[in-house]
Amino acid sequence: MKTEKDRRRCARKIKDAIEKHKSGKIKTEKLAKIIDECGIDPEFWTLQELKSINEFMQKSKIMIGAQYEDGDNKNRDTGFKFSPYFTTKGKYFQGPIKQMIRKALYMSEKWIVHKYDKDAFVYDDPRLKRLDDFLNEYIEKHFRHAEYKIDFMHQIRHIVIFIAKEDPYYTNVFFDFINKFVVEFKDGIEMTEKELATFEIWHVGDYQEIRDKQKEYNEQRKKDIA
Repeated sequence: MKTEKDRRRCARKIKDAIEKHKSGKIKTEKLAKIIDECGIDPEFWTLQELKSINEFMQKSKIMIGAQYEDGDNKNRDTGFKFSPYFTTKGKYFQGPIKQMIRKALYMSEKWIVHKYDKDAFVYDDPRLKRLDDFLNEYIEKHFRHAEYKIDFMHQIRHIVIFIAKEDPYYTNVFFDFINKFVVEFKDGIEMTEKELATFEIWHVGDYQEIRDKQKEYNEQRKKDIA
């Protein structure tokens, strides 16, 4: 596990490499390799710096693990466009992108409660309360294998229903969307075998049951790859 000093050193190494790439001192392959080796830690990047690395990722066609980068390849079998284990873009999604989303939701939730309204997530409207209760129970039941995932899902729940409560521009369209959705999909949404299997592994059972199924699944994957 990297120390804070190592993380700072890696952030500086990537930033220096970007500048060298812009001036033509190093090739794209070299920059991509440095990014792949170090990873991108949002804690040590400004928004402008993240924008720069985004621009590089968008423009560059030569990436580490390029043989895995094809959007129509086997990665789609696991739900990923780019492998989160073997490609720069996949690691970028799993690292900076997801971390920035989590940070934004965390800060938004805290600001709403501490700086706007301490009762922001309390609902007098019985429709919103019923929806909030339903989502709360569902999240507690189906996101039990990692505490931070439960927190993440509750933050989404809080913010979405809070906006529907607080802003009349969104209130009416929120209910209209729900009404149209349940009519359009009155028989539910058909899931693939892979989706059903993944749901059974990660979202059904208590913490230990889920961990046991995860371990069994990972061991089977290793055998399949070998």
